[in-house]
Amino acid sequence: MDARTAGNGNGLSALLVAPDRALAERFVQTLPAARAFQILAELKTYPHEQVLDIRLRQLKPDVLLLDVATNMELAGELIRFTAAAHPGVQVVGLHHANDPETILRALRAGASEFLYAPFDPAIQMEAATRIHRLRR
Repeated sequence: MDARTAGNGNGLSALLVAPDRALAERFVQTLPAARAFQILAELKTYPHEQVLDIRLRQLKPDVLLLDVATNMELAGELIRFTAAAHPGVQVVGLHHANDPETILRALRAGASEFLYAPFDPAIQMEAATRIHRLRR
């Protein structure tokens, strides 16, 4: 695990869980332009629920940024766990494409937002604005 920040001190604090390293890199590269999320830490594999619970308790992020492209079944379990155990943490699904089936599955599991490559900064800001509203 390594920690990264968006480098701007702005945006929603986030834990990034992304087994797909290319997807993670592509997303992280857009953070300075978007200024929507600040990565506090990264997990490079899907964690067991206990590990995720510990990291969410330690970091207290606003958001869990979750790769839903690698394994939607496991990602769905983590979304449901996070929604139940940490209702204040909003889950944002990350994917390579605007895939309607995956979007629907992620939202039904409890994700509040869905972002896809190329991770347009304006779309990230719109998602962050909606999350801010949800958190109020």
